[in-house]
Amino acid sequence: EPESRSYSITPTLRWRIDEAWSLSLTGTHGNSLTLAPSSTFANNVVTSSRAVRNENGIDIAELGVEGELFALPGGPVRLAAGGGYRSITLDANGRLITPTMTRNLIVFSKQRDVTYGYGELSVPLVGAANRMAFVHDLRLSGAVRYENYQGIGSEASPRLGIIYRPVEDITIKASWGKSFKAPTFYDQYRVYQTLLFPMSFFGPNSGPADKAAIYVAGGNPNLKPERATTWSATIVLEPRVAPGLRLEASYFDISYRDRVASPVSSILGVFQNPIYQHLIIYSPTAQQISALTDGAVFGLENFTGQPYSPANVFAILNANVQNSAKQTIHGFDFSARYSFEVGDDRFDLSASASYLKSRRQLVAGLPTVQNAGIIFNQTHWGGQGGGTWTRDNVSVSAFASYIGGTTDNRLTPFLSVKPFLSLDLIAQISSNAQSGLFKDVDFTLGVTNMFNRKPSAIRTSSPTDAPYDSTNYPTTGRVVSF
Repeated sequence: EPESRSYSITPTLRWRIDEAWSLSLTGTHGNSLTLAPSSTFANNVVTSSRAVRNENGIDIAELGVEGELFALPGGPVRLAAGGGYRSITLDANGRLITPTMTRNLIVFSKQRDVTYGYGELSVPLVGAANRMAFVHDLRLSGAVRYENYQGIGSEASPRLGIIYRPVEDITIKASWGKSFKAPTFYDQYRVYQTLLFPMSFFGPNSGPADKAAIYVAGGNPNLKPERATTWSATIVLEPRVAPGLRLEASYFDISYRDRVASPVSSILGVFQNPIYQHLIIYSPTAQQISALTDGAVFGLENFTGQPYSPANVFAILNANVQNSAKQTIHGFDFSARYSFEVGDDRFDLSASASYLKSRRQLVAGLPTVQNAGIIFNQTHWGGQGGGTWTRDNVSVSAFASYIGGTTDNRLTPFLSVKPFLSLDLIAQISSNAQSGLFKDVDFTLGVTNMFNRKPSAIRTSSPTDAPYDSTNYPTTGRVVSF
């Protein structure tokens, strides 16, 4: 059976320098170990087994200072600054064991050291002492974080923010910033495979029916860090005339450069799509094939059912993890909460919805294409709504979840993938018994996906492909728990 063990410890020492300033020293040491053995059977006999061992470690040391610089009419100007060191490690070991041999699937030990520093300033221009008409509160903030990743690079990421309350019932927030993210060890060093598929797996008219194509997938040690510029704006309404009501609406915009992701979400129709042509090598030579397959964990895995010959390879599709040139994501988030009481009954209602648009450019010079709303990418719309009724020791909750539909544009004609709507119910009774068997006992009955909804079926060409959009939609049917 799989086994996982983890622990972490974070001691902190704080020193109050004076009434306005404090110093803190924090350290963290953590470790997690995962063992995932598995076996393959044929006719009730073990034909092979796998032993996978992953161990993650983290060590952090940070020194920080926080305090008041000076006072303004709106309140004290505060500064937080500090710096530290962070080290992360990953030891991965995977083996395939058969009656005749033992093969290493993946073996590596990696460490990444990071030094960083940060500073953040909070400037309250208007506060309780100097409020004026249409300026109830006004606070500015600015921050910068510098990180140096050993062997990868360094980056200073700024952030600016504003909080403005024209009246007590309304809060307006906005922020702008830049961010930097190094590729993960998993993205860089995970198992690298080369798979030989018949052309029928890639859809009709993909190539000669008697030929095959090599699909390359896995990690990429040459990944660059991804960077992003982000800004957002939020308005919050909490009207005093309706206590318990909170309405919130946000707009966000994220522009990525060199975002780390797999360029191909589905192999169906990939050879007909012009945006993937830079990933394809047509009529590869035997040397080109060997250069790719010799380093793969299993060599070339043949799923054609026919003997392998380099002359029968129509093309190579390189779909390992890569840096996309650009990706933009923007959209809206909406939420509402309302809590109120009617006699002995309490109602807690909530609803949320989001709308997302996204476009991606895989390589500079290629056109940007729609990303959100396309199969195996995030949907445009999503939402949840429901509430809880409570009286004394009894409560009943009902929540509906909605996942919008997508468009399957892998082959013509394009097809619509239907949205997904499910309903969950939970009822709970807490015992009132002061003694005896039922003292301090809760009874809970839950029903998830009450109407046993299943995701919309999609086109597939391979028997190993899931016949639904596995990125967006769940396949768990109705579950009743007590």
